[in-house]
Amino acid sequence: MLSLPEIKQLLTDRQLNVVAERVGIHSNTIYRLMKTEKADYDTIKKLSDYLEGQLENAKQ
Repeated sequence: MLSLPEIKQLLTDRQLNVVAERVGIHSNTIYRLMKTEKADYDTIKKLSDYLEGQLENAKQ
């Protein structure tokens, strides 16, 4: 599972509203996460799973 700083770094060049829709969380949740160091475990887990899947696909 990716750490919160790693998630934030990987999200910097993405359209956050698209990521939110694909992950199934509200876009405001991601915007708040980007501004603070706070997020609940479920949010971090969903984003980590999504981003790790994206990284895996990029390697292939």
